[in-house]
Amino acid sequence: MENMYADFYLNETGQIKVEYKKNNVYVNPSTVKIKIIKPSGEEELEMTNEATGKFYKYINFDEPGKWTFYIEATDTAGNKQIDKYFVWVLEK
Repeated sequence: MENMYADFYLNETGQIKVEYKKNNVYVNPSTVKIKIIKPSGEEELEMTNEATGKFYKYINFDEPGKWTFYIEATDTAGNKQIDKYFVWVLEK
């Protein structure tokens, strides 16, 4: 299932944020990566940890069209959680 995040305009910078909790308490996975798939290709980056359990990445939306994000969190045991989101980048 795809989750819609938001719409952005061409050449706008947006922030993609995720949070992780266990038993209603914020926790840090060992790694949190974001795979960005935009109309011209893809790249994989580490997300920035702003506080326990809270991660973000600033993205410059420099191409119109559908952008898809796979956010992968891995814990110390090697278990992975992958969430999929998409946005539409619109021309003004």
